[in-house]
Formats: sequence, C-alpha cells, structure tokens
Amino acid sequence: MAYSASSFQFGYVETTVPESDFKNLTMDEKHDGVCQPCSILMKTRVATLYCFDCDERFCEQCGSIHKQSKLSRGHRMCRQEEAPPSEAIEELKRLSTCTDHNEEYEYICIDHDALCCGKCVNTGHRRCRRLETISDHIKNESKRGNKLKTIIEKCIGLTKATDEILDTIESHKTSLRQSEAFAMQTFRTAKTKILSALEDLEQSFIVQISQQKAEIESEVRKNAREVDRIKRDINQNRKKSQIVVDYGRDVHKFQRFRNLKKSVIPQLTASTQRLKNSYQRKLLYCNKHMSLDELASDIKECLSVSTDIQARDGEMSSCYNNNWTR
Repeated sequence: MAYSASSFQFGYVETTVPESDFKNLTMDEKHDGVCQPCSILMKTRVATLYCFDCDERFCEQCGSIHKQSKLSRGHRMCRQEEAPPSEAIEELKRLSTCTDHNEEYEYICIDHDALCCGKCVNTGHRRCRRLETISDHIKNESKRGNKLKTIIEKCIGLTKATDEILDTIESHKTSLRQSEAFAMQTFRTAKTKILSALEDLEQSFIVQISQQKAEIESEVRKNAREVDRIKRDINQNRKKSQIVVDYGRDVHKFQRFRNLKKSVIPQLTASTQRLKNSYQRKLLYCNKHMSLDELASDIKECLSVSTDIQARDGEMSSCYNNNWTR
C-alpha cells in the first residue's frame, strides 16, 4: 500500500494516512478536518481544536502554540466537534465586519451613531468628537446580554400576537360560512312564497354571493400570507439573535441588539399592529329591502347581497354565538 509523504498528527504523535484515503476526501472535508497552519506548511495534520476568535482549526500542537502566544492567549477555543455551525460563523462575521472596508469594527462614533473600522475613523470620522472603542463603550453599558434576551422575548411576544391574528382569521372563515348559510336561508324563506318570480333573482343573488365571498376570501388569504411573512421574519430574527447569544462575543451582541432595536423590532411591531388594526371581519348579509309580503310586487329587486362587518339588529347573533365577540 502506498502512503503519502504528508501525515496527520494526533496530539504530538505523527501518524501516516494512506494517500488514497486522503485523496477521497472532498475539499470541504479537507478544509474542515485539516489543521490550517500546518496546511500552509504543506503538512496534513488532523484538526482537533477550533478558535472562535480566529475562525481557524488547529491540531493539538498548533493549538498549544496558539494558546501560549501573547496575541492569542485570550482567544476562546473548543474541541473541533464542538465548533459552531457555519451559519453561526457567517452571522457573527457579518455583525462584526465593516461593509465598506471589509475590516472588523473597532470603534463607535457617538456623533453619528455608527460603527467604524480603522479605515472609517481615518476617512469619514476624523473630525468627530465623540469616538470610542467598542470594547470601552460596551463596558459603559450594563447587562448587554440581558438586553438582547429582552429583544428575543419581544420577538416571542410578536409571535403570540400573530398567532392571535391567525385565530381571528380562522374564526372569520367559520363566521363567513355561517353568514353565507344565513343569507341563503333568508333567500329561501322568500322563495317559498313567490317561487315563480324568484328564478331571475336567484341567479343574481348567487352571483353576488359568489363575487363578494370571493373578494372576502381573497382579502383573508392576503392577510394570512402577510401574517406568515411577519412570522417568518420574526422567527428568522429570533434564530439569528439566539445564535449571537449562544456563540457571539459582546461586540456581536451589541451590534445585533442595535439592529433589532433601531429597525427590525420597530418594523415588525408596526407591521403587526397595522395588520391587527386594519383587519375587518367582513361577512355576507342579506339586505331586505321590503317585507316578504311585498316581494311579490317587485321580486327582481327585493334582495341583494353585501358585506357587513357586524350583524345588524341582532338577527345573526344567535347563529354566530360567540364568534362575534372573539
């Protein structure tokens, strides 16, 4: 059996690996399973450690050197199998990286309420008077982690609010079906007295019901889709925030909290409140323009269909029971 000149290392003991086995690994498996500093030196050693701050994988020997180095001795390291998922790593990088210069945020400009990297400070914020390092700014604010958790709790509250709207929509669907039945019942009562004259009216009546019911159902579906969209946004932001709580540094929590507080939560709250305030429970109602005894004289104009937000004159309350008070 042929062996490669390079080898994996477990602890400080070199162990050769069949070249065929190593070649069968995918590029992602090689990247995830090999010590990155060793790979620069054209060595292949098994990565057993992961550094959160460097986003780099180490064998035992390189990891030991990394922990002893003055520049990196304070870095957070864990076993390779305990490394955060790639989704979490990407989210943390996004929170801490300047979008203009692709460098890590180091400062916050109080004058502009903006995070800055070193290049930002030298270009756009040289004349700003209130410029602090993010680490100093975080030290001046207490309970940063609790504030982020509070925002996550607000996301949960918004989720409950959207669930209440969905409950209202489901109740509306039931009431709509009941209102349709009630309208048809009113029609059939008239039909028993003047059946011959009701043929034309019946066709007109059914068409009106179909059209107006379709319009209501279209609005209901539209509102349901909007609620689903808001819920997806809430759950996505809650998931990202939980990632920051679980894996992020203070700077990541600080940036995530600022994003949620300044834009995400106000927008989601406004969308939820707007939908809740604007939602109308339109139902079908049979408008009686004259008494049943008068229908015979003008049957074709006696009944029509319209939408009504609430029951009129208490006529439908017994039919809908508690649905009207939900």
